[in-house]
Amino acid sequence: PFGSGKSVNLNGNQYVTVSDGGDESTFDGGNAFSISTWVKKWPDGNWEPYVSKRGEGGQGWQIRRHSGDAANISFTLRGPGNDDWFVTKNINDNQWHHLVGAFGSGKRKIYVDGALLGSENRPGNVNPTGSQLVFGARDNSGNAGNAPVIGNQANVWLDDVRFYKVALTD
Repeated sequence: PFGSGKSVNLNGNQYVTVSDGGDESTFDGGNAFSISTWVKKWPDGNWEPYVSKRGEGGQGWQIRRHSGDAANISFTLRGPGNDDWFVTKNINDNQWHHLVGAFGSGKRKIYVDGALLGSENRPGNVNPTGSQLVFGARDNSGNAGNAPVIGNQANVWLDDVRFYKVALTD
């Protein structure tokens, strides 16, 4: 967002799917992972994700808008409990913001622009899903044998999306 590279414009209900070419388990999260991305714009509808690995139907995870709230960012985990935990930070200012959701070592954390905004004790495992990893929407198929079923397009800009198989530390 600050260099000469390119971001992805997902306005007009656009999205990007990422397949691992197999059973779609690569980005499930398990008991430790982090998702990091630069975002611009607020999702234009309730519960719409910036990045998701389903995160519904008892499977997967999402980093997304919390309900219809104007300033609540949810790091949704299906499996460990307290599914739609969120922090409050208004990032609906048409500027770039860095979001990180980190889960592992018994903690769930959300960072915005490098600042830790929330942390909670949350042990367990994220329930696996056969859905694909999606930027700017959600794959509701729930099964690697199915074609993606895309919904909840967020109409946002994303840059530098990263998935780590560890919980990033402060």
